[in-house]
Amino acid sequence: MRPALVVILPERFCGLPLPSVVCTIERVAQPEETGEGEDTVGEPVVGLIYSDGFQRVVQSKTRVKDGPLPRRDETGRMIIVDGVPQMIERDAGPRWVTEGWTIRNNKGKAIRQYEPFFTDLPGFEFDVRVGVSPISFFDYAERAVAVLTTEDSYLKTRYGPWKEITFDASDTVTSDPRTDSDVAPYATAYFAAHPDFQTWYQKRMAKPPNDFDRKSAEKTAVAHDDTPSTQFFDNLGRVFLIVAQNKVVCAGHDQNGLERRLSSRVELDIEGNPLVMRDADTQGADPRGRIVAETWYTMLGTAVHSRSMEKGDRWILSNAVGMPIRSWDSRGHMLRSEYDAVGRAVGTFLSTSDEQDGSEKLVRRVVHGDYHPDAAKLNFRGAVYLTLEQAGAAYIERVDWQGNTRETKQRIAKEYRDIVDWKLMESVLPSKITDVLNTDAVEQALTAVVETEIYRANATFDSLGRQVIATSAHTNDSKPSRTRFTYTHSQLETISCNIRDERGDDGSLLWTPFITKFDHVAKGQRKQMDYGNKVSTTYTYDAFFHLTNMLTQRRGGSASSDALQDISYTYDCTGDITAVQDAAKQTQFFRNQIIRPVNEYVYSALHELVRASGREHLGQNNGAPNPYKDNDTSRFDKALPNSEVAMSGYTEFYSYDDARNMSRMRHKSDDNQSRDWTREFEYQVSSRIEPGKKSNCLSASSVSGAREEFMTDEHGNTTRMPHLGLSPGQENMAWDYEDRLKRLDLGGGGIAYCCYGDSGSRTRKVVERAENLIEERIYFGEIEIYRKRNRSGVLIERETLHVHDDQRRVAIVESRSGGSAQDRAPPRLIRYQLSDHPGSSSLELDGDAQLLTLEEYAPYGSTTYQASTADLETPKRYRFTGKERDEESGLSYHGVRYLAPWLGRWTAGDPGGTRDGTNMYRYVRGNPIRLTDPSGLESGVWEPLTFDEIRAPKGDGAKAAEQMWRASAAGNRQLLVRSENKPKGQKTHPGMVEEPTPTEDQLIKLDERPEALVEENFGKITETKELMEKWVAENPPKPGEDANAYRDSLNKFLKATFKRLLLANADPIGRALNKLGVRINKEGGYLEWNGKTPHSNPLETPEHVRNPPKKVRVKGGGGGGGSGNGPADPAPASPPPPTPEAVPAPAPQPAVEPHVEVQPPKEVVDAILKPTEATPGAVQARSVPVVKMANTVMGGLMYGGMAGAALRDIDEGHAGHAAVMAGVGGVLIFAAKRNPWVGVGMVAYGTVKELGF
Repeated sequence: MRPALVVILPERFCGLPLPSVVCTIERVAQPEETGEGEDTVGEPVVGLIYSDGFQRVVQSKTRVKDGPLPRRDETGRMIIVDGVPQMIERDAGPRWVTEGWTIRNNKGKAIRQYEPFFTDLPGFEFDVRVGVSPISFFDYAERAVAVLTTEDSYLKTRYGPWKEITFDASDTVTSDPRTDSDVAPYATAYFAAHPDFQTWYQKRMAKPPNDFDRKSAEKTAVAHDDTPSTQFFDNLGRVFLIVAQNKVVCAGHDQNGLERRLSSRVELDIEGNPLVMRDADTQGADPRGRIVAETWYTMLGTAVHSRSMEKGDRWILSNAVGMPIRSWDSRGHMLRSEYDAVGRAVGTFLSTSDEQDGSEKLVRRVVHGDYHPDAAKLNFRGAVYLTLEQAGAAYIERVDWQGNTRETKQRIAKEYRDIVDWKLMESVLPSKITDVLNTDAVEQALTAVVETEIYRANATFDSLGRQVIATSAHTNDSKPSRTRFTYTHSQLETISCNIRDERGDDGSLLWTPFITKFDHVAKGQRKQMDYGNKVSTTYTYDAFFHLTNMLTQRRGGSASSDALQDISYTYDCTGDITAVQDAAKQTQFFRNQIIRPVNEYVYSALHELVRASGREHLGQNNGAPNPYKDNDTSRFDKALPNSEVAMSGYTEFYSYDDARNMSRMRHKSDDNQSRDWTREFEYQVSSRIEPGKKSNCLSASSVSGAREEFMTDEHGNTTRMPHLGLSPGQENMAWDYEDRLKRLDLGGGGIAYCCYGDSGSRTRKVVERAENLIEERIYFGEIEIYRKRNRSGVLIERETLHVHDDQRRVAIVESRSGGSAQDRAPPRLIRYQLSDHPGSSSLELDGDAQLLTLEEYAPYGSTTYQASTADLETPKRYRFTGKERDEESGLSYHGVRYLAPWLGRWTAGDPGGTRDGTNMYRYVRGNPIRLTDPSGLESGVWEPLTFDEIRAPKGDGAKAAEQMWRASAAGNRQLLVRSENKPKGQKTHPGMVEEPTPTEDQLIKLDERPEALVEENFGKITETKELMEKWVAENPPKPGEDANAYRDSLNKFLKATFKRLLLANADPIGRALNKLGVRINKEGGYLEWNGKTPHSNPLETPEHVRNPPKKVRVKGGGGGGGSGNGPADPAPASPPPPTPEAVPAPAPQPAVEPHVEVQPPKEVVDAILKPTEATPGAVQARSVPVVKMANTVMGGLMYGGMAGAALRDIDEGHAGHAAVMAGVGGVLIFAAKRNPWVGVGMVAYGTVKELGF
């Protein structure tokens, strides 16, 4: 039984005339299926969708929990003052959240998008303008020439035949759109209606001199004004060069007054494949810059050989269907892949140059669920049952009817020092598609390879696929912990835990509350969060939805006496944070200095941090320089233990070279008894492409003349760090065949080993100390197990349970679980985590809201102040950006890489290649205040991925047969991030238009082009087309079944399948998802993506090379432009407006249309369309009769909402004029693909980028 009910309502509802409306009702709980009783029953999720005559969604409403509702006047209209609804002061219901009102121009383009709002009415509400809206101004070619942001800053684009110049909000900060010659002609009417308009800069400069907003405006003006970026196009309309203007204005900075034009260049072949990538570092006599990467391709466009400046050479050989079967690298590794009869990966074999006989080790073996004897009963078909990986054996024991993994089992490998070889398992594993797995024989054979413990974990889900109860990994002899999530309508409401199977006197489970309440504003941002220890956090936003204050206090107390955090944020016009002040911390006086709890930041024109100021605890020893290092605890002066007044202000300056490496970190203390220090960085490792040039690998750093050298291997992995063991010149770090850190020599501290699972995440860490003492930590999702043992057995054993909400870690629960020795830690310790804007754990509280630890951080993660209670036995491990900092090495573990905070850079290059920039070692593009990188793969903001229909099943009066086709057709389905899927029904990708069904040889294969998964409709992709067609054939619609309900069932299948394939890295779909960097949100269980699109070669390519600028919907506030960084947000607020990166690849501007040359005049267009008239430069042999073109143009115009005007033009014989009216781009994308001759004719007039060639 499907839980969704779709109701088509009449055109009158609640007595009001309405647009077409669809009501969806989803039953949340199914106790008979979850087996968890009434506790899992939730309120139904109810939604209303209103559509206009062009099938566009004009308003959508979702039922949410009761709360304050808007006041209304005597006519029933909502009372809104300055864009803010006036709310009643009590909770009431029913309450609906309504999507913001959209205003369109006569071309159907969104020119204003207002904000969501709460309402008590389920009916359609016309013209409700809540909040603020950006305003787009278009030229006559329908290109967005300017966007006035919600904060009254603006961005603009200058279009030319061979280049585009883009200005973000900081590039125009001192300008006025009323007098700007690029903007004023298009905005005259708007400003005439708003005579009191003031720009962002003007309003802030009117404030007092020491006001943080004014200081932010002053800093932005001097360093950012008039520093646009420029994109250059080749004769095929492809971006091949980007030039960004950098500028540093910062008193006391080594580079103060610097102005540089930095370029990023790519050389393309005729098919658009990047052959050579270059950065801005012009070492030697080549003004084009260093070669960062080179790639060679087959005639089919598949990369076979790639070479990186730091990561060396890699070769890939694929089989006849494009699957990689062998790969080699410059470290001497050769990997061979095996597939079963249906093309699924089943084995990976490794051989190295050290093996003289060429012998192989089986490093990965996959057993698919189809081989299981109970495959049908357990829903294993299409799933992976068993994965033998380097960490051990991982099973999926149970899958529910929705495709959710209900139960898993894991066994840890005995070997952790070296590579695990699974060859001995081959005799008991299936080798043919008809074989049936003998599970008993598998278990018996595994005893020789894995430890005896079997760890099981399970989870239950509601009918919407949301996790309801998660049971942590445990053995039969240990006690499991459980985490329970409850929801109100569509939102997470509470989180509670049953810790180590704790029970009451009657045997019932005892639940400890960790989150007792979530409350949100209409936009979805958090408003309030109540913790289980009677602490509450309240979030305040400005009119532009920036987080301006985060107040955390003990409930029931006053803000002054019980405030734990009272953090205020100040932003510049692009969303960069310029000041942070915590009013909960006291101003200190020490050694004639006033030390305020304020951090201030200054950025370059590239939005890189160049200056930071704050406060630090004095850790100077007799006045000697005491720079950041691997162990910050040792930096603090023992003569001043826990003395909060022994503080000083500090200022740090960061300098960068043209390749964006940090060249100098200078620390200046305000204390007159402390000495300043400067860390210099050297980059003298030769490039592996151009030996005469240097790469971005760190070769040495020095502080006060003390020089320390680093070493790297053939793939750019750091193999020696000075603070670890062994003598200079000897390697003390080793990396495995997938470039994951495997071994660290700690000198007298022993040797540390790390093991990783199939996804690349660390699953085990073992530290061998002296005298046979071993410390081990095993990671199983939300649970960690720590053991200290020697030859006599386990001395100490502890479990750590991580409690996460849908955004971050809420708390850590440490429990004593075993061991024979005396453990001085308490039997149980709850550590609530209170975070700052980048998600760093700044405060830890216990279950009674008493302070455990306090920590403050420098921008790149080193500690500037640290305090803890005297009796705290277990150290704080999860610190900067909420990541674990390893005690033995000082490195911070971020998913697939390790960060050295004291160096401000990664210890290895980006596994994703140049996806996040040409410098693969730079941390978060030089902006650690705004951006984070939790996975180690890329910085940015993650958004949920949704499955969407290009044409709504019941839109524009479709008949029943058409409705069902739209609900089930692969050609009508696409994968979008949530922000692109609002409002629904709009096409967002140029490739997402209705087209003739592609032939077999025209279909895209994901192994060759993984980015097609988020760029094309599913009907163009071999794997998604086959997947959907198979499901539809096996699950035909029932007689009378509703099209929307059928669509929902298909989407639910797609979600479950994509998640399963992503986890297994199986099938081209799973591999494409992994290459895109898609991940599963731990708490919500949904797919999420940060918008990075890789090229199919292993080194990756900037976004703009593969995808020239596309249409981008105008939604959200300011920011954006050619010289900014990618989006990020001060957690837990929603992200500030997107701001693309200039080096190496600026992203498209909000609302900026695809590049189009000067629009051809009407007579030129008509000449191309009429076969009897000649036009210089047009291809007359491919001209098209006007009647045929008129039909084609008509089809395009129907999509653009201009049918009436087009009919008149076509009736009068002006088909060309009809095309120009609706915009050459919008129509001819459709028309040219229907009629290739039109596209060829238009090439002469520079519209090739719009036509998609």
